[in-house]
Amino acid sequence: MRHAAHACDPAPGSGAGFNDPEARSDFLAAALIAGDLWNRRVYGDRLSGERPLDEARRRAIGAFRKAVDEGNSPSNLGICLGRGRALFGEYLPRQLAEFDAWFLAATGLSYAQYAVAAAALATYTIAGRNDGCVFNPKTVSSTTQFAKEIDAFLRLESQSAAELDRSLAKTFKAQGYRAIRDRPVLRLEDGRAVILDAQMFYEKIAVGPLFHANSHAEKLKSGSVNRLFGAFGDAFERYADDALKRMHPTGRGLVERVQFGAKGRTAKGEEFEVDTLMVEPIGETLAVIVVEAKAVILPEYAILDDPAIFLKVLRSRYGKDPDGKERDKGVAQLARIIRAILDRVWRGEDRELDSANAIIPVLLTHDTRMDSPVVGWQLNEDLVKMIGEIPFGWRVAPLIVLTVEDLENLESSVGPFTFAELLRDYHDASPDRMISFQQYLVGSKYAALIKPSSKVRAEAEAQMDAVSQSLFPKPAAPDAA
Repeated sequence: MRHAAHACDPAPGSGAGFNDPEARSDFLAAALIAGDLWNRRVYGDRLSGERPLDEARRRAIGAFRKAVDEGNSPSNLGICLGRGRALFGEYLPRQLAEFDAWFLAATGLSYAQYAVAAAALATYTIAGRNDGCVFNPKTVSSTTQFAKEIDAFLRLESQSAAELDRSLAKTFKAQGYRAIRDRPVLRLEDGRAVILDAQMFYEKIAVGPLFHANSHAEKLKSGSVNRLFGAFGDAFERYADDALKRMHPTGRGLVERVQFGAKGRTAKGEEFEVDTLMVEPIGETLAVIVVEAKAVILPEYAILDDPAIFLKVLRSRYGKDPDGKERDKGVAQLARIIRAILDRVWRGEDRELDSANAIIPVLLTHDTRMDSPVVGWQLNEDLVKMIGEIPFGWRVAPLIVLTVEDLENLESSVGPFTFAELLRDYHDASPDRMISFQQYLVGSKYAALIKPSSKVRAEAEAQMDAVSQSLFPKPAAPDAA
């Protein structure tokens, strides 16, 4: 992409060059060369089989993550639209009243206006459009009532070929594709534009508003950035809580099967709070499902270069910080809770854990790429060490990593099966957690039972209704009088 931006003639043309057989051959050669260079950059010698298995896995962990991040097909657009609208239009403003003002100050747009513009342009990533993926921003907006907002959105999210060339040349080694993630729309000299990468554009919809608000938070008094990201973490927890509530409805005559925010203490007197707790029978076993939800982001620089750096950052974000500078998170919190249950120090707020004899730890992440190979295995290795010896009569399952996408897939699907049964069957299929939950799901008996999340679908439909009404508002109905 950088070499094309640097070397290709940007002068306007007919747009029919790809129909030339010789040009098609050149495009294919360029794609093959780029693919080979990508393979060398991502994998290199990181998949060598000459090392012991555990060491080989740790050496490859960043490469696997990068391959999933860059090589997978884009997420579902409707899911990104629905989740983004829910998190930034509903949940985050509840946790941080200043979010809307910060976002407006940073972008010149309200979040609702930004979401409409993003959704409208995202339609150019859908395959099979008669007019293709290249669009003219002026043509798109001039026939609508939303021209100024689309122009403002493109000023935020687009760049010229020369800007792309310079930014990739300057930052790629340290920051990877951040230059494209930051501005995923390319403006051509003849006025046309194209979305460079569908997945990166969808990320703008699903998480981009957080970073726009952060650019304003950085200008404010100390602590504003921490408040923003802390509020986003809380918003994600509430989003997950509500999905789990819809999976396990309560009401008159129904047992309260899910607890949120249960509090306890360890043998050392350390206080803890459980994001989600379920006590579920599985056959003759009474299992305690302990869920910790985390919405943190792994920095680009840490993923690929040095496996030791990736592991250090992974642990600082999702476990125990090796340097001791950060508070315990995710896996470390699960270990503390599990230890208190195993020692019978904590028996639940109403002693509901007294008869339990199995524990299923679950790490629920906003980062959908946390299902990449080896990550779940490595986090479980850390969890086992933190928990220590398992008392006789107890069983603790290896850690299960679920992403927000996994949770959304289950939200409207549980009923013919229970959440606990599905977790048990996944454990049986992948006891070492080298198969991700999503990989298991699509190849299992459950695949035919999965339905789209009713919440996400409703939010996506509401977003597209907002697009239609904003771009082509219907005239007000005449007064009946």
